[in-house]
Amino acid sequence: MNKTKASIIAVVMLIAMIATNFSNINVPLYADISPVDKLMQNERLINVQDMSYSYRDIEKHWAKGGMYKLSYMEILTGFVDGTMKPDKTLTRDEYIVMLVRAINLPLTNTYGQYYEDISTNHWSFQYIQAAKASGIIDIFDENNLNPTKVITREEMAVIAAAVVKDIPQTIAAKSFKDLRTDYKYMDSIHIVTGLGIIRGLPDGTFRPYAGASRAEAAVIIQRILDVNYGMDNDEIDRLRTFAENYEKSSMTNPNQGILNSSDLMLYSIGKEYKQNDLRNKIISSFEQQGINLSRNIEDMNVSVTILTKYLSEVSLSYKLNYSTEDGVSREYNVNRNLYLKKSDGYWMVYNSNATYSRTNVIEQTEKINLAWQFLSQSTPDMSNVAKLEGLNVMSPTWFVLSNGSGDIRSIADVKYSNWAHKNGYQVWALVTNDFNKDMTAQMLANPASREKAVNKLIQYAKDYKLDGINVDFENMYTKDKDLFTLFVKELYQKTKELGIILSVDVTVIISNSNWSECYDRKALAQVSDYIALMAYDQHWVGSPISGSVSQLKWVEDSLKKVLLEVPKEKLILGMPFYTRVWQEVYDANNKLVVTSKAVSMEYAEQLIAENKAVKTWDTVSGQYFATYKKGEATYKIWLEDENSIKLRVELANKYSLAGVASWKLGFEKPGIWDVIAAALYKKVASN
Repeated sequence: MNKTKASIIAVVMLIAMIATNFSNINVPLYADISPVDKLMQNERLINVQDMSYSYRDIEKHWAKGGMYKLSYMEILTGFVDGTMKPDKTLTRDEYIVMLVRAINLPLTNTYGQYYEDISTNHWSFQYIQAAKASGIIDIFDENNLNPTKVITREEMAVIAAAVVKDIPQTIAAKSFKDLRTDYKYMDSIHIVTGLGIIRGLPDGTFRPYAGASRAEAAVIIQRILDVNYGMDNDEIDRLRTFAENYEKSSMTNPNQGILNSSDLMLYSIGKEYKQNDLRNKIISSFEQQGINLSRNIEDMNVSVTILTKYLSEVSLSYKLNYSTEDGVSREYNVNRNLYLKKSDGYWMVYNSNATYSRTNVIEQTEKINLAWQFLSQSTPDMSNVAKLEGLNVMSPTWFVLSNGSGDIRSIADVKYSNWAHKNGYQVWALVTNDFNKDMTAQMLANPASREKAVNKLIQYAKDYKLDGINVDFENMYTKDKDLFTLFVKELYQKTKELGIILSVDVTVIISNSNWSECYDRKALAQVSDYIALMAYDQHWVGSPISGSVSQLKWVEDSLKKVLLEVPKEKLILGMPFYTRVWQEVYDANNKLVVTSKAVSMEYAEQLIAENKAVKTWDTVSGQYFATYKKGEATYKIWLEDENSIKLRVELANKYSLAGVASWKLGFEKPGIWDVIAAALYKKVASN
């Protein structure tokens, strides 16, 4: 290794951080590429794979693993016809060259000949000189090496034993039917069989004088490299430091790594060298296209899983965040393995591979399980709130249309999003029109006001790391139906570009109600990702009669109507966590007066227990019903509990909906989440 290379490696091992920069070539060849598409292109960087290593004749060969491994290190090369010819015999000089490369013996510059038939201009001269000087090929002690003679299994075993003779044996040495106890090289055989380097043939023989194949040589050399010498703590620490710096440079340069692109090439050999070259070309193409991204690694864990005298493997896991200049980001969980070989006293990466997944992504086979969280003044600290199993989307009520000019009031807090993402939730922040139809009409009618509202929501999505936006505009004028659809369409054009999910809340279909007829559900489904059907308030706060908030038959009938306009794969069934306590009392004119208040599941159960009411199952409602008297008043409750929620989730499965959403978080019993998860994912698991 030249002095320049050695000095650079020394710097890498000793310095914690060196700021380096790629030159950014801002050529906006693809200025119209959407931010989400730019991020998608960067996924190629995570698991760059050079595909030039493919040998059609060893795919099912017993020595496939060893031959590929040595090929990746450039110890063993294939042929121009794309084969490895595993069963072809190997000459003495070919085996010696492979072994010297593998164990990294220093090549000598002395020209004194050890063998008369190996001149200084022989292709393998330096390798044979190095092997002879180290004492590993003393089996060839004649004046001539006969380099083109096929190497025998005996010769290969004795040379291997000379390499590893000082290592304690790990298993019992083997004996072979065709080797007598006084066999000349029995000590060598005991060494290589005791270390598992040579195992003999299936029939229990060794066949010492048979010619060795390329496959046999490759596997023996691989096993030599794999022999465990015992873990060295200092070496482990050096490896961990090197691997962390190498990975950060590969994935985040110039953000966090201490190596530039040229340095990475110096620390890699074989397959990884080609992969680094490909990685640099990808980065260069990004720069030429004007795709400038910030790449950052967090929570990196590094573990040395294998360490021998010659090889090591390091496992790394971390979170990788890519951010565009537009402020859009994506986070990935990455697990990478680095495969390293010792070269001139320094570790070099000869191969790497990775698996990765986007954090907080709902797969197509996964049902949506959303909870709306009502917040009115501020966002609470959620750091000590435990994860709710099965729940995968949180929808805090963060944004409110504050005037007809398109201003949006926010109580959002990025710490909430960080907490949610850490717990595996997506965040679909809710924006409401405060149920103010006049203010909404003013905003919708003015293109500038709509644009202002859209841009503000998009900026909030970037600022607060949103995965989605949930539009909950209610109580609008029927005449504004098309303008509302236009507003959603204009918002969708921006959210889709950023990879942000857009959902719209709608009521059930009811005639002669501006709360229902203000939606063109079919059109809205075409300009959004999901439609959430708020299948509750069958009997609302001002209802003149007592009744269920969400009777099961009413829910199914309402669902069928909406499915005529909204595709099932886009429809989310909204469910109530609240119920109403109805009070019925006659006034002085003997007129029945009905009032109600919304209560949580647990409070409703508490009232029933305190008043010693009896619960009876109502099949039509799919709920327990209870009634009791207190003074002159009669109280009625159609309970929401594990039973009613389970039946609604089963409806979502029955009609193959996208999932369910619940209003509102905090009104449920703790066990509800297990019920929803069990019912919701049962159908998914059986598909």
